[in-house]
Amino acid sequence: MKKNWPLKVFISLCLLIPVAFSFRTFDQYGTPKLTIFYLGAGLLLLAILNAYPSLMMLPKYLLWAFGFFISMQAWQTFRLTNIPAGLWGAYGQSESLLVQIGFTIISLAGFLFIRDEESRRKIRGTLLLAVYLVGIYGIFQYLYGDPITQTFTTRMKSFFGDPNALGAFLVLTLPIILVEMKYYSRSLQGILTAGALFIGVIALFLTFSRSAWLGFILSLVPLIYQSLLRFFRHKRFNQHDWLLIGVVCLLISAGMLCGQILTHFQTIADREYTLPARVSSLAQGNDSGRALIWSTAWQAFKKSPFLGYGIGSFQLSFHRFKSPAAVKFWTPERDLREVHNETLHYLATQGILGLLAYFGLLTSLFWATKG
Repeated sequence: MKKNWPLKVFISLCLLIPVAFSFRTFDQYGTPKLTIFYLGAGLLLLAILNAYPSLMMLPKYLLWAFGFFISMQAWQTFRLTNIPAGLWGAYGQSESLLVQIGFTIISLAGFLFIRDEESRRKIRGTLLLAVYLVGIYGIFQYLYGDPITQTFTTRMKSFFGDPNALGAFLVLTLPIILVEMKYYSRSLQGILTAGALFIGVIALFLTFSRSAWLGFILSLVPLIYQSLLRFFRHKRFNQHDWLLIGVVCLLISAGMLCGQILTHFQTIADREYTLPARVSSLAQGNDSGRALIWSTAWQAFKKSPFLGYGIGSFQLSFHRFKSPAAVKFWTPERDLREVHNETLHYLATQGILGLLAYFGLLTSLFWATKG
């Protein structure tokens, strides 16, 4: 193997560590834990920048937007006067770019903007390793329980704090893997890429995240469009193209089938989520009580529209603003930390200013991609 593989393993772990661990002894100490998080994330960022020096060539406005977003997150964290228990859990389970800072900003932005082939090759290898690590650990976790927390899970979350966060990671990664298969299908790299796609689809299936499933399907649309455009432009596909399409379809189908088979290896007590139940709820428009959560989040936003109540505050806001219907559906003891809607999540916890910081980061990413 090439000498840079140890570096790839290290960087792959760096991408996962910020969202990997939640030490129970710190759950009641929100601020010390978040201080450790920021220091650790900073050290990991330095390690990644050292491995990928080309990242320093990212557009300046993207770096400014990123800095403003992170500053807003830090300020919104430490302005809390009543830090809720398990604030780190709120980070790990929230639908926030901050949770996926290592992957989303460093890896994805680097893949889009870096033009140095050596750095791009290292990033591609890092993504493959990250998917293998996430998928293999997640399958073990799903079948035998999490070796870190010593608990069983009904949905795969691997190193991430929540199945939806894992689903977001895979939705961002799998399309890049599909592109890689096109260019490296005839080499050992192609075999490794195919394996990563297979493992990634299994992991995506076992998250039982309906939004992640839909996101993956939608992510295939640009690839299908490009393939059709090429077909109509050249009036034909060559044998290699047809073979590649067949292999991709086979891998995706096999991954979904294996995911369904693995559900039968769980005990009946732990088999809370199944494919028929999730598809049926999606077809019937069952929001699983999300509308009640969104209504509560909107009430919290109206009470503090500009600054919100701070990161991790929604679990307090839910009990403060919940309606009788929400109490009946969720029961008074239920502790909800996620809004399950990105826009409302920022409005309820960080207000208009936090939402502007978030959208500013996204806009700068898209603008830089266009450039």
